[in-house]
Amino acid sequence: MGIKQRTAGARREKDEAGAALRAYGPGSANLKVLSRLLGVSIGQRGYELNLGEAPPDRAEAARKVLGALARLAAEGRSPSEWDVEGLVNLVLGDPQVDLAEYTRPLIESPLARRQVMAKTPTQRAYISAITQNDLVFGLGPAGTGTT
Repeated sequence: MGIKQRTAGARREKDEAGAALRAYGPGSANLKVLSRLLGVSIGQRGYELNLGEAPPDRAEAARKVLGALARLAAEGRSPSEWDVEGLVNLVLGDPQVDLAEYTRPLIESPLARRQVMAKTPTQRAYISAITQNDLVFGLGPAGTGTT
């Protein structure tokens, strides 16, 4: 094994560790939220995780959310505690939900610096209507994201 191959392997491992830590959030805040919401203990050593004893449905929900967080971080995005809470709510509402559909940006605005993602099935239907129609009316009280 040459120096070039070792360097590439070390760089890849460092990138994976960085993405994992980005998924966990600052000070592992995302893991703490996930643990609190699902009642699952999560042990962390560096970027490796161990799930403690938990009911099978809760452990599976935690794995699904962790997988979604890892995908977000691998894409260079930094998931927030709000993202974790939204993903947990989706999984608890429908254990068969495909979280990849909810973590994929649905609207990328050249004017905005962020991407719009749906956090609920209703928001997903609303964004779908926006992308498929020329004119869509969104009604709701102030602060509900109608703009």
